[in-house]
Amino acid sequence: MKKEKLVTKLLIYMRSNKSEYDIFNHTDYYSLKDRLQKEGYTGYPNYGNKVWYQGIISELYRDDLEYSFYDYSGNVDCVNESYDAVLMPCANIFSEEFVGKLVENTEFIRKLKIPVYVISCGIQLGQDESIDYLVSKIGKESADFIEAVYSTGGDICLRGYISKEFFDKLGFKDAFVGGCPSIYQTGRNLGIIKKTISPDNFKVAVNGHNTELKTKLYRDVFKHYPQSEFFDQDEYGEYLYSPGFMTDRHIKKIIWHVRKNGYLGCNLLFDKKVNMFADVSDWIGYLTENNFSMSFGSRIHGNIVPILAGIPGVVNSCDSRTLEIAQFYNIPCYSSNDLEKFKNLYELYETIDYSSFNLSYKEKYDKFEAFLRKCKLVENINEDNIFGMSSGVKKTIVNEKDIQKMESKYKTFKSLYWMLDKSLNIYHGIK
Repeated sequence: MKKEKLVTKLLIYMRSNKSEYDIFNHTDYYSLKDRLQKEGYTGYPNYGNKVWYQGIISELYRDDLEYSFYDYSGNVDCVNESYDAVLMPCANIFSEEFVGKLVENTEFIRKLKIPVYVISCGIQLGQDESIDYLVSKIGKESADFIEAVYSTGGDICLRGYISKEFFDKLGFKDAFVGGCPSIYQTGRNLGIIKKTISPDNFKVAVNGHNTELKTKLYRDVFKHYPQSEFFDQDEYGEYLYSPGFMTDRHIKKIIWHVRKNGYLGCNLLFDKKVNMFADVSDWIGYLTENNFSMSFGSRIHGNIVPILAGIPGVVNSCDSRTLEIAQFYNIPCYSSNDLEKFKNLYELYETIDYSSFNLSYKEKYDKFEAFLRKCKLVENINEDNIFGMSSGVKKTIVNEKDIQKMESKYKTFKSLYWMLDKSLNIYHGIK
């Protein structure tokens, strides 16, 4: 049987020069702020996006595959003449927030004469929104986009079954559900072995949003397990890497920091327990070498990276995206209300079970590989992660001296800031 010809010239529908997706160069944190400003960023990007992107690039890698990035010139004729296929990353494209982008992408796809592949896309629901609500709001635009992709001879990989239900309601009942490429990048033998750890040695890699650090649930983690660390993806970049950001140490400015980050956020920063790795290989390496017992938090890639390092993760589900990826892979997942039945995180750790994850992972990997093979993107997934894992990772904190000076001012009125934080939490109803 003659093998079908694989795609050899692939266009990736995204900009490659953005720091958010630069997976080929090691980040220079001392020049990072200048680079971001030149690229048009007003803050720091979500470095969790790199995990998805690094996964798919590593998995598709082969010597005869050439890929380029779209320059947004609008020159579709050149795309049709120069490439075999288009890869279109669209994480939360089916949402009210991105409906404009959905329409824009549909218009682009309709002009193509080569197949389009949309990998690991899905819906994004608001806290009180239903799938039926989303269908009523963006159903037509979504159906137009889906039809446009399929009409090119391309295909769509959904990240989970919540998004599959949305597709079903729109009449696309054969859509493939394959999860997220981020988790497949270290090969088909990924498995999690939960270690026996005493409470005294229990160390948590906490992830999440800054607002969650103000809740009792997250405060208690660091209260009971003080050796734990926080892994940020986009909110503490100014503090760590923007020169001059911490130079104003007037008490009013310190109060501003406490109100913004909370008492816990400030203390973690001063204790060098806030991490934000812009390179995935460093992120995995740091976790691997620093004896973390588990990961916990609301960021899906903040938990997937520890899983890639062999560390069991627990997702504190906060939206449909984190929930459906966790459910698809059988990653332990709990709402904040569900977590209230546990006395502490160590008790939760003792109950979590990764046997379902381990038993189902290879099958999911093989199905994802078969999907990529069907799309003529691979013969087999490349299991040798071309980006590797860093060793001997040292945290770089550009503003370390400024943070230390701010801490010396902060310590003088530490009890005052604790009272301020507590009163703000009561005022805002934060539990």
